[in-house]
Amino acid sequence: MADSPYGFLDLSSVFVSNEVQGGSTTTIWQWTTLFSCFDPFGVDVWATLVVLWFWTGVLYMCFEVHSNHEDLSGSSLCANGTHSLYLALLQVTGAGGFTPMTWHGRILLASWAWYILLFIATYTANLASFLVVQSTADADISSLTSAMAADMRLCTWPTSPSGEWFSQHYEYPNTYEVLNDGTATISYLNAGYCDGVIMNSFSWSQDQNSLELNSDCATTLRGSNLN
Repeated sequence: MADSPYGFLDLSSVFVSNEVQGGSTTTIWQWTTLFSCFDPFGVDVWATLVVLWFWTGVLYMCFEVHSNHEDLSGSSLCANGTHSLYLALLQVTGAGGFTPMTWHGRILLASWAWYILLFIATYTANLASFLVVQSTADADISSLTSAMAADMRLCTWPTSPSGEWFSQHYEYPNTYEVLNDGTATISYLNAGYCDGVIMNSFSWSQDQNSLELNSDCATTLRGSNLN
């Protein structure tokens, strides 16, 4: 605390963030949201699906090319191979698929269909679980500790008392250091450079009522004073 014409200046550190949690920047948030459908599985699982899809299409062409003119009626090996891969992809989505004429093709179709069934069932279950966990994680950001546990990017002013306090008490790499150029720290939060801000209580008391910085009242104090 310090005495001033404004009364007592509370320079204790506080943590503030927006109610809606996004990525570190607007662009990153948009891209992660766009491709969030791939989150339930890791890269290795998706790579396995692509490899199996490719070889299923190739093997189906090899088994059926001489006897199945309904599925493979192309005039060249390349045309038949491309169409076979196309049918294998349709089999995944359920919009179409193979109509084998040989026993080899039927066995291949049975194995591919069984794999797709297991894949779709597992994907659906993982997606539902992922969405529940993601929603819970967003709702639980109520303090600096929970924000760091969620790996949120934090804006800090390194040369300010709050920034020095944070660096002395925490070794947290996911931070964005704001410039000492007179720009309000909360402006970096609004611009999407970070998900939360560590600032002093007096600055927050000024910024929270600013029509320019917090016109929609989306930025709120999380938890109590940090020190």
